[in-house]
Amino acid sequence: MRFRNTLILLVILALGIWSVTYLNKRDVKKEESKKANEKLLNLSSGQIQELWLEPGNFHAVRDSVEWRIVSPIQTLGDKSALDAIANLFDWAKTERIVSSDPSEYGEFGLQPEHKRLIVRHSSQIDTFYVGETNPTGSFVYAHKSGSDDVFLTTTSLKTNIEKSLFDLRDKSVLAFEQAQVREATLQHGAEHLAFVKEGAEWKITRPKALRADAAKITDLLSKVSSQRVSSYEEENPIELKSYGLDAPALTFTVFLGENRAQKTLTIGKQSGDQFFARDLSRRPVFKVDTAFVHRLQVSLADVRSKKILHFNASDVTRLTVRQNDSTFVFVKDTTKTWTMVSPQPLGIKGWKISSLVSELELMNAVAFVDDSPTALRPFGLDSPQMAFELYQDDRLLDQFFMGRRDSKDGWFVKSGADPAVYSVTKDLRDKIKIDLKQLLETPAAEPDTAATVK
Repeated sequence: MRFRNTLILLVILALGIWSVTYLNKRDVKKEESKKANEKLLNLSSGQIQELWLEPGNFHAVRDSVEWRIVSPIQTLGDKSALDAIANLFDWAKTERIVSSDPSEYGEFGLQPEHKRLIVRHSSQIDTFYVGETNPTGSFVYAHKSGSDDVFLTTTSLKTNIEKSLFDLRDKSVLAFEQAQVREATLQHGAEHLAFVKEGAEWKITRPKALRADAAKITDLLSKVSSQRVSSYEEENPIELKSYGLDAPALTFTVFLGENRAQKTLTIGKQSGDQFFARDLSRRPVFKVDTAFVHRLQVSLADVRSKKILHFNASDVTRLTVRQNDSTFVFVKDTTKTWTMVSPQPLGIKGWKISSLVSELELMNAVAFVDDSPTALRPFGLDSPQMAFELYQDDRLLDQFFMGRRDSKDGWFVKSGADPAVYSVTKDLRDKIKIDLKQLLETPAAEPDTAATVK
C-alpha cells in the first residue's frame, strides 16, 4: 500500500514538473514571438543590403565593406549615416497600433504617401510609409506595406528619411587608412617635403635626409584622414581654373601599402573662410575650412625631429663629463647604482646622475642653427664649455657638446654623430652642470660626545 501511494505521488510530481516546464517554455516562446512582432522588421541590421529614401530619391547599396550611393549620383556613402538607418531595425519597434482603417490615413500624415523608406534584405523588399509626429512629439505615425495598421514608432524613422544627399554621402577630404601609409609628400609655396616610413620610424627624404618628428607626421596624417568636406561645389567640373585647382596652392599625397597606391588632395583658391579642394581620385570640387588648410602649411622645421641625442637612458652604464678644466667619470653597477670613479672614488647621490642622463636623452632643440657648418668656432664648439660621453660598457653611444651663448640667451650645442648645430634653452646648462658639493652624499652626523648619559 505504501509503495502504491509513493508511486502515485512520484507520478503526480513528475506531471507537475513537466507541466511547469512546458508552460514556462510556452510562455518564453510567446514572449519571444511578442518581441519579434514588436520590431519593425524581424531581422538584424547586417542583413540589410539596399535602402531607398523618398522623396529624396536616394538609393544606397551595401557590399561587404562599404555603402555606395547609386542614385541620384554615384559616389561613396557615409558609412556612419547609412549604418544608422540600417541599425534602426536592430531596436525600432511598434509602440502602439492607432488605426487599421486606410480611410483615416490622412489624419496621420500618411495620405498622400510621400515619405517612404524602402528596405531590401535577402530577396525581400519592405516599405515603410512615414507620416507626422504624434501630438506629444515622442513618436511618429507609420505603416508598413502589406498591412493596414497605422502604428506609433521612433521619430528616428522620420529624421533619417529626411536626410539630405550631403548627409548620406561620404564627406572624407581624402579617404585612407593611416596605418597603410608608407610615404607622403607635401608641397606648398617653396616648401616641398617628402617622408618615408621605415619600420616604426619616419624619415624626411626631401629636401634632404633628416630624422622626422614621428608625432608631427602622425598628427599631419591624422588631420587629413579625419577632415570632412564643408560643402560640395560642383559634381562634374568642366574646368578647374576658376577654382585655382589647375595650379594648386597646396598638394598633399599619400602612398599606401606595398603597391604604393596613390591618393592626392589638392587645395586651390580661397573663397571666403574656405578653400576649394579636390581629391584627384574623384571628380567633384568641394570646400574645406581655412583652419584645416593653415594646419597643412607646415615647414621643414615643423616636422623634423628636434631630438639632439639618440640613445636609451637605461642602456648607459658609464658617463664622462668634461666641464671647464675638470673631468668626471661615473659608472653604474649591476644594481643600477651610480658612483663616481674619477677624479676620485666618492659616494654620490646616484639619482642626480640618473636625472642628468634622462635630461640628455629627452633634450630637444629650440632652433636649428646650421645643418652643415663650415667651422665650429663661431659657435664656441671648437673648444666646448661642456662635453659628455655616454657609454654602454665600452661602446660609445653618443656625445654631446655645449658651446657659447647664442643671441637669444640660449646655448649652441651639437651631438658627436651629427654635424648640425642646434640651439637649446638657457636653463639647460644649469640642469646638466656638475656641482660636486650638491652631488656628494651628505656625510653622516658626528656623535655628540659631550652628551651625558643619565
